[in-house]
Amino acid sequence: MGTVRNASARDVARIWFRVSVRDGSGALVDTLLIEDRGLIVPAGKSVPFRLSGWLSIRSMDGVRTDVTVERARTAGKWD
Repeated sequence: MGTVRNASARDVARIWFRVSVRDGSGALVDTLLIEDRGLIVPAGKSVPFRLSGWLSIRSMDGVRTDVTVERARTAGKWD
């Protein structure tokens, strides 16, 4: 669960998130690229989001999870 902020002047949708799981030494353990097709973030606003997906590690293996936005597109009338 997290919050994504749209600093642009346009609504965005179809946001791709990169989830990186790192171990205690900071080494990358696993990564996941996932699109949230139902999330629309209005211009200048923040909204909560939740991502789910399969990782190839046990939940106890990763100690730090970083989530970044890889890309998003301007929301259209069909979003």
